[in-house]
Amino acid sequence: MPSTLKNQIESLTKQVENLTNVVKSLVPDGLATNKDGIPVGTNVYANVDIVGEVVLTTLPKAYQVKKIGSDKIYEGHKFNSLSAAAEAFSNITRKSGWIFWHNVHGKTLKEVYKG
Repeated sequence: MPSTLKNQIESLTKQVENLTNVVKSLVPDGLATNKDGIPVGTNVYANVDIVGEVVLTTLPKAYQVKKIGSDKIYEGHKFNSLSAAAEAFSNITRKSGWIFWHNVHGKTLKEVYKG
């Protein structure tokens, strides 16, 4: 391999390493996803007839009610899964949490995380 090509490859490799380090420095330490692959701290939403908007926050191993319309009864309550939370607020057993909950832009979690 000619030395100029080798030098170019080494230079490009160093540039890629530098860019990788820059990207790594921009991502907060401890950024993690929960057991379902959703980033911890993400808020998910649903509109429920009797209570209004419900907001869940993802935790490492659960989901916690962050806000629930004007009703404070469930605020802070934890659920083990998206479906368990969906069932609690929809009064329908076997309700898919991946379809019930959506992101801030209105896309279901199934659309966002499962394609």
